[in-house]
Amino acid sequence: MATMIESSRGDADLPERFTEDGITERREHVWKFLARRVPQTVMAKILGVSRRTISTDVKHLKNECKDFVHELKNDPDAAGTAIGLSALRLEGIAQAALGDYELAATAQMKNLFLNTAIKAETARATLLIATGVLPKAGEDVRVTHNLKATFASKLGDDNPLATLDKPDSRRKVLSVAEKLLRLSADRGNIKQIDAKSIGIGPSKTD
Repeated sequence: MATMIESSRGDADLPERFTEDGITERREHVWKFLARRVPQTVMAKILGVSRRTISTDVKHLKNECKDFVHELKNDPDAAGTAIGLSALRLEGIAQAALGDYELAATAQMKNLFLNTAIKAETARATLLIATGVLPKAGEDVRVTHNLKATFASKLGDDNPLATLDKPDSRRKVLSVAEKLLRLSADRGNIKQIDAKSIGIGPSKTD
């Protein structure tokens, strides 16, 4: 790889060496070469600067990386911005690959672009899941709601059963029902039970 880059010296436009813009542009080239693991001696030859200059650029770039990581760890907003930008870039790569897929003339090129799109979408999903933005596979997505079913909402406020929506009334009705069940168990099959025996009013004669 390094030999190929060295032999293709026309790939990088050599910046003005000693201007601020020139230094920034040169360091952008150095950053790309670092990602491709190009030796610093080769970088220096391609960019037309000394080996010491490249070493200074590399040191500067590494310090910038450290500062960036430190900011991500200590600033949630910065971390959120970085995650969002990365997700957008991956989405852009996937869309561009799918566009190239539609225009590709051969099956081999179509397969290449389709695989690129799949890898970009997979990387995007992995990033969002790992950072907690999306739930992991197999986890339930729970939705809470405050809707409460009541007799009044179902049957209307005028319906006699609406009184059961009140806790006190509900307890009284359940207490009466419990007494009825006990009397039925004690007396067997009875046709009438007076109100006094279950404690809800004066007794009635047959």
